[in-house]
Amino acid sequence: GGRTGTFATVNAPLGSSYNTIYSANDVTFQTLSAMGLNLWNTDLNGDWNTAGNWSLIHVPTSTELALIDRGTANPIVTYAATGPEPTVGQLQNAETFTISGGALTLAGNSTSSGVMNIFGGTLTANGSLAASTLNVSGGTLGGGGAVTVSGATNWTGGTIAGNVAANGTTNINTGAPQLSGTRTTGSLNMTSGSLNILAGGVLNVTGAAAQTVSAGSVTNAGTVNWTGAGNLVLNNAATFTNNAAFNFQSDAGIQWTAGSASTFNNSGTLAKTAGSGTTTIGSPSLINFVNSGTLDAQVGTINYASNNNFNAGTVFTGAGSNVVTTNSTFSGTVTSNSNLTLQSGNFSSSSANLAGTIAWIGGTMSSGTFTVAGGDTLNLNLNGGSVGGAATLANAGTLNLGGPGDLLMNSGAQLNNSGTLNSIGNHEIGGATGPIFNNTGAVNVNGGTLSLLAQGTAGDTGAYNVAAGATARFRDSFRNFAAGSSISGAGNVQFDSFSGGAFNLDGAYGITGTTTVNGNMSVNFNNTSGTATSANFNLAAGAVGGAGNLTVTNDFNQTGGTFTTSGALDLTRAAGNFSLFGPLNAASVRLNAPAGTLTVNQPISAGTVDLIAGSL
Repeated sequence: GGRTGTFATVNAPLGSSYNTIYSANDVTFQTLSAMGLNLWNTDLNGDWNTAGNWSLIHVPTSTELALIDRGTANPIVTYAATGPEPTVGQLQNAETFTISGGALTLAGNSTSSGVMNIFGGTLTANGSLAASTLNVSGGTLGGGGAVTVSGATNWTGGTIAGNVAANGTTNINTGAPQLSGTRTTGSLNMTSGSLNILAGGVLNVTGAAAQTVSAGSVTNAGTVNWTGAGNLVLNNAATFTNNAAFNFQSDAGIQWTAGSASTFNNSGTLAKTAGSGTTTIGSPSLINFVNSGTLDAQVGTINYASNNNFNAGTVFTGAGSNVVTTNSTFSGTVTSNSNLTLQSGNFSSSSANLAGTIAWIGGTMSSGTFTVAGGDTLNLNLNGGSVGGAATLANAGTLNLGGPGDLLMNSGAQLNNSGTLNSIGNHEIGGATGPIFNNTGAVNVNGGTLSLLAQGTAGDTGAYNVAAGATARFRDSFRNFAAGSSISGAGNVQFDSFSGGAFNLDGAYGITGTTTVNGNMSVNFNNTSGTATSANFNLAAGAVGGAGNLTVTNDFNQTGGTFTTSGALDLTRAAGNFSLFGPLNAASVRLNAPAGTLTVNQPISAGTVDLIAGSL
């Protein structure tokens, strides 16, 4: 009867190609081509280019398969110079084959179950090459074929320009090897030397175990794809410098576990392109992470848990999260495209310019000046963190405050605003121990309540704009609003204090919402060239004074405190009542409320009291 199925293994002549044709009762092998077989015919070491060392009494050609297999004799075959036949059809090597000079091309699929050494010259593999052990200390390994190394690769020099996959360990122990092709390794062990990945070169690192660079340096001008779960371990003062593309395609990270602290420098792009978890740089021991390039968290999270130096040119970007959790130094222009979170650590500045969007949930700006330059925008999503006493946040551009938290400032800390500060939500700027807020720009309270609990060291010449429904709150501090300053808008203004304060208003004041004075402090309207106006005015505690005039166009309610000015108080409204429950001393009081009444429950001391309309 008939048989079905196919042969799992067919042992055909070396160098041949064939078709296997199955029928119901027969198997036919159809030979398509067959290479000549040229054997190394001596047990002695020798030169590839010596014709007498070969069975066909000539050097293998492009139509022949070169077979080097002498059993237990183990000769060393050396290719030292370009010979009369620089191309061989195929190579099968079971001994030690060394290229030390010249150029040799393997046209077809080849194997090396022995040892293959490239110490100089050029080996071009245009077909596949399967090797057991590969030692490269000089020369070039190139070609369009796939090179697979099942055992160890000892790489101490030379250039890999082709496509090499190392299933065993890649050992780099000395020298300066170069990669201009593609190298895939499941195990990397570097103990010294310098590996240079040239432009166009690709290093693919796979494997679940850690990959160690223990001393030495790696410089990447090509592409590194880190697909394995094992971390990159930099020990004994090792240095990894990425000037091009380094892609984490897993949740692996960078560690230091032994010897002196190591360094990872990035001036290219360090990206996390796969893995939904966290890639950590530094933990548990802090490496030196020095960055002036792009940090691209496309997915998941990159956690910077190192001695971080974010230098000029640093850009945080990606759809994932960049999180800083350890002490860091910022210098030059650092930009966040919406995904940087400052979580913990002390942050120092060396002439740092911040731009973009930063979520600030912890940590302290501990020293130096952090600047938002003119034309730049910094969005701070506040939920923790503070400005330390030796630090200054200087805004000359646009500073937007958002999030649920406050901009906490320790004693001596400064916020200098010469640009535009926008606040939405409920925020406090300052702290309880004497921080400083200097304003020569614009402060826009666009929603919620902005509380200023900070002193002004110089005259405040800025403009405060309070939107309808919003509140600007000045409390527990001393501030001189100098000539040229302004407080305006349809919102509300509160002056209050628990521990004392003084607010001198020498500039323009015009609020169409409500002004409230309530606390142990003084508010002085001193603008004699104009009139301060407020739709509603509530005085519950404290002292209102000054030499300027105040006009209230709606409700005026004094339930406590004192009102003592050398200017005029104008109470003007179409209808409604005014009430005074505390001492009032003004140069003049004018009531102009045709359908209203002024009720006085405490003495009025005024040069004149003009009842223009209404009743007293």
